[in-house]
Amino acid sequence: MVRWKILIAEDDPVSFKLLKWLLQKLLSDDQYELRWAQNGAELIEQTVKTHPDVIITDIRMPEVDGLTALELIAEKLSPDCELPKIIITSAIDLPDLSSLAETFRDLEVIPKPVEVARLSAALRKLLAITE
Repeated sequence: MVRWKILIAEDDPVSFKLLKWLLQKLLSDDQYELRWAQNGAELIEQTVKTHPDVIITDIRMPEVDGLTALELIAEKLSPDCELPKIIITSAIDLPDLSSLAETFRDLEVIPKPVEVARLSAALRKLLAITE
C-alpha cells in the first residue's frame, strides 16, 4: 500500500530521471506514488488536485518559478489542509527563505547536484522514517 505521495517539479527530464532513480534507491516501490510536474504552473495544479505529502522542487522553471509556486500553493490550499513537506533543489544561491519556512514548517534545501545521502537524510527527516 502506498504510504506517501511524492511530487517532483523539475523542468529538466534528465534531472527528473536522476531524482526518480534516487527515490527508487531509498524507498520501495510500494511505499510511494510518484508524479512529475514539468513547470511551476503544473506544480501548483497537481498539488491542489492531488495533495502530495512531499514536494521536491527545482527553483528555476518555466512559467512559474519554484519559490513563487510554493507561495501560491500555500494561498490556494484550504486552511485546514496540511501543507506538504518541501525539499528545494537548486544550483543557484537562494534568497532568504525565512517567510517560506514560516509557511511550510517542514522545509529542506539540497544543493545541486543532488547527493544520495542528503536526499536520503531529508526524506527520512520529513517522512519520519526510521531504519
